[in-house]
Parts: sequence; structure tokens; C-alpha cells
Amino acid sequence: MKPLNWGFLSTARINSKIIPWLKDIHLAYAVGSRDLAKAKAYQKEWKLQKAFGSYEELLEDPKVDIIYNALPNHMHTEWTLKAIQNGKHVLCEKPFATDPKEVRKIIALAKKNKVIVGEGFMYRHHKHTQKIKEIIESGVIGKIKTIDSIFNISLSEGPNIRFDNPNGGGCLWDLGCYEVNLIRYLMSEEPQSVSGNMFLSPKGVDIDFTGTLKFKKAKATFTCSYHKTRYEFMTIKGTKGEIKIPKPFKPLIDESFSLHLPNGTIKIDVHEPRDPYHTEIENFSNAVLKKEKLLVDLKDAYHNALTLRKLYDSAKIIF
Repeated sequence: MKPLNWGFLSTARINSKIIPWLKDIHLAYAVGSRDLAKAKAYQKEWKLQKAFGSYEELLEDPKVDIIYNALPNHMHTEWTLKAIQNGKHVLCEKPFATDPKEVRKIIALAKKNKVIVGEGFMYRHHKHTQKIKEIIESGVIGKIKTIDSIFNISLSEGPNIRFDNPNGGGCLWDLGCYEVNLIRYLMSEEPQSVSGNMFLSPKGVDIDFTGTLKFKKAKATFTCSYHKTRYEFMTIKGTKGEIKIPKPFKPLIDESFSLHLPNGTIKIDVHEPRDPYHTEIENFSNAVLKKEKLLVDLKDAYHNALTLRKLYDSAKIIF
């Protein structure tokens, strides 16, 4: 397999989840930052080959094959487009974009330049997620009637890009994007209508969000928050049984969920020896080299962005 050189847009903390897995076949090659000294320090820390004092220089390096875009949310579209214009494949962190129109621009340019572009939802690459989907598709719980999801973390409102409203901040884009993505994946269809409610911080950022997604014959609700104890859970109720998932979005190596049927409860254990970021890299690299199907492709990214945008635009402010 041809080695692929990965370039990192910014020195974002999430890079540390990716770089350790780029050593056996593919290479963590270079980093670009608006601060050259910071880029060089990062290069030394992670033993990269090159460091650049601008994002443009990174994109112009002909040896870079793939760009990992972990910039703040409001910069995703601009720099994904610029990377594509430079002929780079792009794995962009979630949320891919806050405007579905921007995703359409990316789809068109990626097709024109014949590059692969995907969204970084690492949990979709975990066997735990895939096993849940498999059980649903087996019909053992019947037809899905309701999905209820919670994803909370505790954050103080200090200096943090998540609390910067103009920059795609807020818990819907940060946490709710996981919930909407998983709900859509498990339902295997797009919602017919959505509605939301949100509580805003003094700076105008949603720190609590509740959303409802209505499908043809089912309904899903989710809540996410920045000012509650860290907690995640999802319950899927069908016509014949239900599934309860303690860690739907951040599954560990050894994870489990429970299947509740009329004749009893079954605990289902899932062992995933490989880190989901590792399998995400493998899937993306194989999509570039072998035309393997991306688990989270641009079509998926578009519909997630569209649903999130509709939720946000529909949301009533709760005081």
C-alpha cells in the first residue's frame, strides 16, 4: 500500500487522537499554524517532518496527501475548500459545517477535483455502533417507535471557542451533532420534520438544547447540555423490545449495551481492540487508495448539517 502523508491544519488537541496511529503505514507528516514558533514546537513534540507558519503553506506542499481539518467550526468550510483546491483529500472534524449550503459547495468541488472528503465521527467506526445497527436491522426489536438520547458535559464559561456564538459555538453543534448523526444512522432515513428548544448563555450561545425529529413512523428526542454532570445514554424502543446504550458516543475498548425483550434481558458485550480513531484513519486511507466506501461520507455530512441547521433555526429560546 502506498504511504499517505497527513498534514494537520492547526495544533488542535484532537490531533493527539490521530497522530499516534500514523506510524505503521501512513505518516503524520506536517503541521500548519499561524504561529511558526508554535508549529515548530509541535513538530518537535510529535516528530513531524515539516512545520509551516501558515495554513496556506501546508496546503501548497506537494508531498501532503491528506489534510486533517480540526480548526474551529466556523473555519471548517473555508479551509476544506482551500485544501480541495490544492488537490488534497480532507478528513474534517465534526460538525462538518453549520450551513448545508456550504456542504453542497464542498461536494461540487470535491467531485471536480476528484478528491475524497469525509466527516470525522470516530464512534461510527467502532464495532459497538455497528453491532447496535446490526441488531436493529435483524428485526429482533421490531420496528423502531422512539429513540431518546442524552449527551451532557460540564463546562465553565471561561475562554473557550465553544462559547463563541459567531464561531459555531454551542452544545447543539458540539454534542447534539453526535446525537443527530447516530439517530439518523440507526433510523436509516431522514427526518420529515424537526423542532427544538434552547437555553442561551449571557453571550447568546446555546448551553442547553432539546430537539425532536419526526420520521415516517417514529419519533426521536435528544437533549444536550454544557452545565450538567457528564452523562450519555440512548434508549431505542421498538414494537417487540428495546435497546439501552450506556455509552453511545464515546465507546471504550470493552463496551456493552442491553437488549430488553418480553422473555428477558440480554447483555451484549463488544470488544473492539483497535482505537476507533485508528479504524477511522484506515477507512479514510483505504477510500483514497482502494476506493473503499467511507463510513461517514459527504452525503451523510450534508444531511447531518441540514438537520442540525433546521433544528437550530426552529428552536425557541427558553428563559
